[in-house]
Amino acid sequence: MTVQLLLKELANQGITLWVDGEGLRYRAPIGQFTADIRARIAEMKKELIAELASTCDLDAQLFPLQPQAAYDHFPLTDLQQAYCVGESDLYALSTPAFAYREFDVEILDLRRLEAALKQVVMRRDTICCACA
Repeated sequence: MTVQLLLKELANQGITLWVDGEGLRYRAPIGQFTADIRARIAEMKKELIAELASTCDLDAQLFPLQPQAAYDHFPLTDLQQAYCVGESDLYALSTPAFAYREFDVEILDLRRLEAALKQVVMRRDTICCACA
């Protein structure tokens, strides 16, 4: 079994692995982290750490933190300007911009989803900004 297949299987069971120093940590629903799973993870521990660490490194490379520029002013994009005009009182039917989407999924780990969304907001606090 490849590392990617094992990680996919674990995710399907609601089991999350992450690198902590030179070891692995996990979060799993009660009863899901069996002795068999523990043994399979132990067999592939080095490969799992390498895979998970490389994913984290790629995130940091693609989306580097820029704390020194976090609160610098920057111009709005054309779309953002259109949103501002749409919310103003210039038009009788003005309304704030919003999006709504539903997803049907068989298995959804709400704690994991919430943690991921919080990470996105923490890394990109302009998601929660207001323009005046």
